[in-house]
Amino acid sequence: MKPLHRIEDICVRVMYFFNVTDSFLPFSVLFLLVIAQTGFLPIGATLFPPLSPSLAFFFIFLYVCCLLADFHVYFLILLAPAIACLFAFCPHPGAILGGSVACFFLLTTVVQIVFMGLPMGMASRSADVPLRMYLHSFVILAPTTISLPVTLGYQLLFTSSLNVLSDAPLPGIGIYALTLLTAALGVRFIARRIPQREIRHPAPARPLYKRVVLLNIDGLSFHAFTKANAPFLHHLRDTFSSADRGADTVYKAFTNPAFASILSGTHPIQHGVINNNFGQKIKTPALPDFIDTRLYGSMHVKHFSRPSWNVSLVSLVELGYDKADDSLMETFKNDLLEQSNTKLWLVDLSRADYCGHAWGSYSKKYYEAIEATDHLIRDFFSWCVEKSLVNDTLFIISSDHGLFIGEHAYGLVDQEKKVPLMFVGQTIGNRKLMDVSITDIAANISYFLGVPYCKGSGGQVFEEMIASGEEPMKGRISTLDWPEIADGR
Repeated sequence: MKPLHRIEDICVRVMYFFNVTDSFLPFSVLFLLVIAQTGFLPIGATLFPPLSPSLAFFFIFLYVCCLLADFHVYFLILLAPAIACLFAFCPHPGAILGGSVACFFLLTTVVQIVFMGLPMGMASRSADVPLRMYLHSFVILAPTTISLPVTLGYQLLFTSSLNVLSDAPLPGIGIYALTLLTAALGVRFIARRIPQREIRHPAPARPLYKRVVLLNIDGLSFHAFTKANAPFLHHLRDTFSSADRGADTVYKAFTNPAFASILSGTHPIQHGVINNNFGQKIKTPALPDFIDTRLYGSMHVKHFSRPSWNVSLVSLVELGYDKADDSLMETFKNDLLEQSNTKLWLVDLSRADYCGHAWGSYSKKYYEAIEATDHLIRDFFSWCVEKSLVNDTLFIISSDHGLFIGEHAYGLVDQEKKVPLMFVGQTIGNRKLMDVSITDIAANISYFLGVPYCKGSGGQVFEEMIASGEEPMKGRISTLDWPEIADGR
């Protein structure tokens, strides 16, 4: 890894430590708890009880319950009556509520701007990005500091619970603990439930393609894809096989869990990558473990990959969000010509995702990024035609997750959950695929390359995509198929 990439790797790890709720929440509570004990905060003694073994026990129990519930917003909704009752038993409910909101709001605001807003502003070269992201955080629901309602909700849960439980009688503690644990397990069951879908892994008679190129448009929702000015991508959708109503991403709808699912054909509950935080490795077999694979993208790609995988990185901070994808594609195309034995190529294009986070999924910048990505992919296909690479290549165009307002996680709305998915190749006909998930991608890559399926994986192979012998090959890739799209911008 280049020295600049090593620095960026550390910075991104720190950024996500302060961004993801499962690490930021205990840090923020412990930070204010320690400050309160020093007497530095005038209301510190009111916010938290004195340090004691019982306080440590309650803290750990609360944190375990929150982890079980995935820091889901449903957990806060279920516990809202209990939290309200807790404040009724507090000795100074007004002071605790007001002081907690003020202290945690200030701390979370500073952390959000310093560790998310400013780095995003640097990559965008735009001073308004930190403010836009901060304003979005008031209405976003996600287990990150980009969501002020969820973050403050969990911080208040800790504050109120620690205050009451430290002095409550044993029967009351037991009832409340049982309420917390029951709610956490219930939310976990609902949120992590894997949809029951048929597993279809037919054995291919022979490899149908020499290579697969997977172009992932990071952060592109199916909703935005249908609305955007993306004539070439729409042409591919209408000519070849695609998910008619979009493909389902996984829960949680973060980049690292989604990519682990794309490459392994399993869900996060199986492969173990549940968010973008550090220390999470894929536990299940994945395609790059036994297929010669090259991966390209920003630092995210390095984080969800095993150390043995072949990864090429691009720096958004160094090049800027609007130039990184172009540089990445040039590196990818050079390697594609030189490494003929590589079977699987994965390229993560991050411009749309970046703009969606920085300016919002409704913004002009987001849709301009989708249009720019459409141009980039169209130019890549023109290059593939010129280099005679289209006859033996299966192209898959996908997204790992959608975007709603400026974040993604729970999959509460289709703009987070539904993403485009297209299969493009010389033998691929025009099919509208139903009941599609990004967990189907690995199985289809295995089938068309004629390699084993990932052990323990699910997914469905869409054999019906293969055009019949008497069918007009409308799906053939040629510049003659899209002259007005290829030439006009």
